[in-house]
Amino acid sequence: MNGIWPEILQVETLGLLSDEDFWNYAQQIAHIVPPEIHPNEYLRCELGGSYCLFPLSALYEVVSPPHRFTLFPAAPIWMPGILVWRGETIAVIDLAMYLSHNVRETNSVQSPAESILLVANYASLPIGLFVSAIELATTVVSEEEQLDVAAMLDEIVQQIRNGPRS
Repeated sequence: MNGIWPEILQVETLGLLSDEDFWNYAQQIAHIVPPEIHPNEYLRCELGGSYCLFPLSALYEVVSPPHRFTLFPAAPIWMPGILVWRGETIAVIDLAMYLSHNVRETNSVQSPAESILLVANYASLPIGLFVSAIELATTVVSEEEQLDVAAMLDEIVQQIRNGPRS
């Protein structure tokens, strides 16, 4: 192993490792972060009748339903609550409602618990985003559909920190 990128072992070789060697290897593999992950690949996300493109490079994980989340008192209407993801409590945002400027008149009839959860990376902190459906999109047709994820997540975090507006 070269210290930066561990050697990728074949299945047969993994079976020959001791338990300690296997878990050491697994830890090294788990901490690999490629310099740029799929820079031109996006998820096409359905948001209650409209669509947006979400860059794969801004995601930690896509989680299928169902989801168990806890309601958060005095939260904005677009924040259905919080949930635990990989042992960490994260805020969960209904992306369709957030992008429609907090109006409940989206065409989505899907409850957040049955939506797909995108776990996005905001300054190395995970934030949950509910969407109705997803599909992989490798070519970008319209820049209008692309989300400025960094700016959007920054705005969401600021609104959560500042509390509800009267």
